[in-house]
Amino acid sequence: MNSSTSVNPKNLLKFILGSAFGVLMFLMPIPQGDSFTTLLDFLKTGLKDLFGGSMNYIIAAILVFSAVMGVIDLIAKPDFIRKNSYMSKAFHTTPFYLGSKILGAVFAELHPIC
Repeated sequence: MNSSTSVNPKNLLKFILGSAFGVLMFLMPIPQGDSFTTLLDFLKTGLKDLFGGSMNYIIAAILVFSAVMGVIDLIAKPDFIRKNSYMSKAFHTTPFYLGSKILGAVFAELHPIC
């Protein structure tokens, strides 16, 4: 067995917590009125109620911002992105993934979300 795939308490805990989170979000039925829903749908509905019609614009702005920052990182390679671990993880991507970000931003602008 490869030592990088060994079962240790830390990896086992990550697996169990990740699996429990997935079951809770996608499989656990939550009563809502006369029917049942999932926690993910319950949270989505709560966010839509909280932000109302502006939710579409918020999501579209986040997608466009992410695509623009990815292009800036690819072309200019600024230090404020490359030297910041969080920003580097968020915006420094492969050309294929950057293309998918740009495509997602274009579709978000052309078609209303939700």
